[in-house]
Amino acid sequence: MNTGHQKHSGFTLIELLVVIAIIAILVALLLPAVQQAREAARRSQCKNNLKQIGLAMHNYHDAHGVFPPGWVQGAFDTSSHWGWATYLLPFVDQGPLYMTLAPNSRVMPSPSSNTQLLLSVYKCPSDPGAARNSGLGGYGLNNYPISRVIGDRDSSRKLRDITDGTSNTLLVGERARVFGTGLKSCGAIWPGLGVSSAAVHGIANYPINTNWNGTSEQFEGVGGNCTSSNATRMVFSSMHTGGAHFLLCDGAIRLISENIQTQPSIDTTFFQSSSNHLYQNLANYSDGNVVGEF
Repeated sequence: MNTGHQKHSGFTLIELLVVIAIIAILVALLLPAVQQAREAARRSQCKNNLKQIGLAMHNYHDAHGVFPPGWVQGAFDTSSHWGWATYLLPFVDQGPLYMTLAPNSRVMPSPSSNTQLLLSVYKCPSDPGAARNSGLGGYGLNNYPISRVIGDRDSSRKLRDITDGTSNTLLVGERARVFGTGLKSCGAIWPGLGVSSAAVHGIANYPINTNWNGTSEQFEGVGGNCTSSNATRMVFSSMHTGGAHFLLCDGAIRLISENIQTQPSIDTTFFQSSSNHLYQNLANYSDGNVVGEF
């Protein structure tokens, strides 16, 4: 008969605490890597969206001889302001939706229309904005406004007009739709003008990711019809760290740093032909200024 004490197997409380601590440390180390991997995937999808838009822009130009107008004021209804992204629908695999909207013969439908869809090609996956942009009339969200220098009211810009070079001229850029404690931005919409000209295009007069500072006179395009708290409406911006993606007129996609060399003061015009600053040179298409590395 064994009279010795029977040995019990198992973990002590200290051993369990050590294991839990090791697991917590591993999770803390792995979580940032997982988040970075997810953001890298979102950046890749955002670039792919702009690539599709670029191909569509050039296909539109091949078919019509010009880039689509930034927005059109309909002759049959002066309140109907269809935008470039609507005219681009047949070239981004949205031909049936284009036929339903019939922008050349109908006014823009109300924001409550079931045609106000969230189109993935116009949505940056890093942006938390809802499918309908409540800051711009409740129309379908678009994170990619056209450069106003290229696409304005009833514009018909041709590739041959871009004398500064298509590889040195911005065509489309990102704009976020966020209202956090940091960046406040109205985003854009794809159907058309809506309640603001900023709904379809942007300008490079303000540095990338410039935030609204509470002074509406300082920034052109800042007004109460965006939100009750106001936000920037013309600025190119994104939720990607350090800058925003842009589509150039030659179809190339570039992530341009928010620290790119830019004019030191805010200008109230759409662009300056006499300005010789890198960011503004990229926005202009025929200023004759030399564009360096960016």
